[in-house]
Amino acid sequence: MSRPVQVNLGGRTFSLRTDDPEDHVHACAALVTERIEELRAKGAPEAAVGLFVAMTIADELLKLRASNADSGDALRNHLNALRKAVG
Repeated sequence: MSRPVQVNLGGRTFSLRTDDPEDHVHACAALVTERIEELRAKGAPEAAVGLFVAMTIADELLKLRASNADSGDALRNHLNALRKAVG
């Protein structure tokens, strides 16, 4: 059952309802806040900071997914080669 968790995102406090462990939610909030602060330090327009954070995190997610898929393909190829070698 979901429960409220208080998080700080970029200097603002929010109450979120979640089924995830509180430490996970706080780790997510810390990552987002870190990115917000990085973009603010670079002079990003305040109105666009949230969108820029979403885009950078989405970019990292898609790159990780592609990397994992490539790793999975390589592992399957190695396993198939081993099966053929064994026999």
